[in-house]
Amino acid sequence: MSYVNIDCLCDETQAVLEAVLSALVYADINPSTADRLVKEQRAQWNSRITLLDKQMELSTMRSFYRGTAFDRYYDIDAPVLYRTDIHSMLLAYTQLLDASLYSLAFVGNISPEDAFTQAQDTFGILFEQTERGSVEDVPPPVLKAGSRKVQLHHLYTTTMTADMAGDTVPVLVPTTEYRDPVQYYFPAPADGAERVRFNALLIEMGRMLEAELGSDALVSVTLADRTVPVGCLQAKSVARIAAFDKAWKKIYAALEKELSRHDSDAAERLSLGWLRKVMAGTQTNDGTARLLQEGIMWGTPYQYLDDYIVVEKSSQYDYAAVLKDCFAQSKIVKVYSESAK
Repeated sequence: MSYVNIDCLCDETQAVLEAVLSALVYADINPSTADRLVKEQRAQWNSRITLLDKQMELSTMRSFYRGTAFDRYYDIDAPVLYRTDIHSMLLAYTQLLDASLYSLAFVGNISPEDAFTQAQDTFGILFEQTERGSVEDVPPPVLKAGSRKVQLHHLYTTTMTADMAGDTVPVLVPTTEYRDPVQYYFPAPADGAERVRFNALLIEMGRMLEAELGSDALVSVTLADRTVPVGCLQAKSVARIAAFDKAWKKIYAALEKELSRHDSDAAERLSLGWLRKVMAGTQTNDGTARLLQEGIMWGTPYQYLDDYIVVEKSSQYDYAAVLKDCFAQSKIVKVYSESAK
């Protein structure tokens, strides 16, 4: 899903909608602009795949969707906009006039009645030319627990210009220490409430792992959702994989033990961690609109509020069950770099 976020004063909503619609229906694109846009998109993609953690992620996710339509989406070697030119862009431009591709979310000091009327007066002139697609057709990922290694391409860049470099050939000093990423992937539950608890556990594990490895390890998590029911816990900069594996076993054991205690306050901490990460978006209109759009995609605009209720009502025993079912050693796909020690 792609988003176009527009911030404006409430009194300007009608004018903004008219301007956006006018740009869709009447705006044109010239060859020079088309070439620039293609080059920018290619440059963004090329910059993205130089990141070691992104190379590892794409390779691993592709293995989960091997043989499906999603396979190509994660193909790092696939040509980007290879045959895209002004003619193909103009042809694709007409598809933007299909009303079935759009959903509008209004957030802020505007009444539902005014929002509906203004949307109908503007985007209402567009017709649905195709049936609204369903994300229910997304194939499920297939995770095979175990370890896998990915060959990463280490690229070194500089901000020095060609004029500053001089005529001498630079001397490259080989290094014996690479700080490569390590990623653990976990299958998320199909049930919505269980998936919310899964994400809360993943957030807490990220916090605990960072405390073990330090901020230099650049620990992060990727939460699961209905489209891609896979969670990821990673450290982007690890000198030795044994350190990550050891830290993981330690935090899993600690969390398992804490959730088994009758006087544990782990449920409250997990709830707070989830709120800080997921519901932080509601602090702004833009963030709330994104949460609404994610829900609209599945036919439940206020799903984030339902998820909030799940977290608030979850007990330590609810979390303990998810921890055992989804984060046990027999469920993990462990991914390392070929050059890692």
